[in-house]
Amino acid sequence: NYLKVVESQNTIQWDYLTYVSDKKTTSPPNKMKQIFDLTQSNTPKVTLFKWDDKVEGSLRMQPNYKARREFISKYLYTIKSFDLTGKNTIIIDDQFTSSATAYEIATQLRKRGVKNILFIALFYLILPVSNKECPNCGMTMQIKINRNNGNKFYSCTPPQFRGNGCGHIININNE
Repeated sequence: NYLKVVESQNTIQWDYLTYVSDKKTTSPPNKMKQIFDLTQSNTPKVTLFKWDDKVEGSLRMQPNYKARREFISKYLYTIKSFDLTGKNTIIIDDQFTSSATAYEIATQLRKRGVKNILFIALFYLILPVSNKECPNCGMTMQIKINRNNGNKFYSCTPPQFRGNGCGHIININNE
């Protein structure tokens, strides 16, 4: 439904709808391809991203945001057979955790000349992706994103926000 609303707003003519493919080691295999194939859209559907066959390790096991970005930059690439100059592209991914995937994909697409990028994540997942310990209470901090300005921060999430921490926040500067 969200995609239909986006496409119905005549502010941008979308050229491509694509998705972040799964690695060969992902289980169940090809889940994003299956979801993408079921997605109904008026925008031409193409495969723009592929994971290197020699992926070592897992994105999930990267200890922090910087390591996640480096992992994606090293192993996920944009397929070269498309001229993306001046194009408007919608990308679907399974989950948004730290923004590393969205950031690296947007970086690759901008280098290829893409004009507008819309990144749609099916799930917004907040999990500890770092073993950063709160200096005040010792609890594990979570990476979160400020909805108003997009800035990332570590949060020792307090009870009023469904956590068990003290509320301490540390801003992240592209860590």
